[in-house]
Amino acid sequence: MPIHQPHDKLVKTALSYQAVSKQFFDRLLPDNIKQLLDLNRLHLENTSFIDEELQATSCDLLFSTTFDKRPGYLYLLVEQQTTVDPMMPIRLFQYVLCIMQTHYKQHPNEPVPVVYPLVFYSGDRPYNKPTDLIALFDAADRDLARNILHRPFQLVDISQAADNAFVQHTLLDLLVTGIKCRQNSKQQLKKLAELLLDIERLNEMDYADVVVTYVMDGSDVSSPEEFVARLQDVLSEEKRPKMQSFSQHFIEKGHVEGRVEGRVEGRVEGRVEGRAEGFREASYTIARNMLLKQIAIDIIADTTGLSRDEIEELQRKLAQ
Repeated sequence: MPIHQPHDKLVKTALSYQAVSKQFFDRLLPDNIKQLLDLNRLHLENTSFIDEELQATSCDLLFSTTFDKRPGYLYLLVEQQTTVDPMMPIRLFQYVLCIMQTHYKQHPNEPVPVVYPLVFYSGDRPYNKPTDLIALFDAADRDLARNILHRPFQLVDISQAADNAFVQHTLLDLLVTGIKCRQNSKQQLKKLAELLLDIERLNEMDYADVVVTYVMDGSDVSSPEEFVARLQDVLSEEKRPKMQSFSQHFIEKGHVEGRVEGRVEGRVEGRVEGRAEGFREASYTIARNMLLKQIAIDIIADTTGLSRDEIEELQRKLAQ
């Protein structure tokens, strides 16, 4: 990698000599770190983690070593910018994470190593910006930031969550249930159907479309009609009519967006191309498509609101 500044080249070349690097770190590292290191086992790695746009004013050196006989690294960033970088703690944090990731990729069965970072600054002016990541936050947020950064991340493992864990939060419950439905669980499919009964009241039809489409795409059905029929099938008979509104909404939207070759065809009174005009025509269109999928007439009636006689008449016309 090219080194653009003479002093960068000097530092990098000088520290490639083991005697120089040993004396450098022996003089500059704090005692509690030196006590853990074996400075006789410093090895300069042939790598760099600096962004291309910063290479004109910076260079870096990575030394592999051991901390208390365990693998670790000393990372030295050499800086000679005309202005101090106020975001240096973030930059350094990013470099350290990159080093850990690189080591892990090379040694996936080993723990992540300790990386001790140093900045060797030789700018024109004294360094007058924070060296602590926490200091970059607003003073009122520093305790919160410290608490968040120094604690384990919060885990939400829905595979271990009880089915009633989100019962008071219908929209969240719908999301979690939709994800679980990809496991082809009939119990989860029934819960999804029952949650959809309440979705119209919440005025979140479009959101429900997203979740149901996700579940359908992971299933073995190929059309909205078939999937709606499957949802209806897991509900009790008295609950099926309550899903009529969502069922029609989902099927119509699926056709408009091109889920069944992007068109709705009707053969009740000739061929009707494009989206059906009006609620009644839409009901006939949906019923026709469900009949072609050989879905039970009772389920079609619950989904479309058409009477059994109307559906049977449509069935006879389709058979002609």
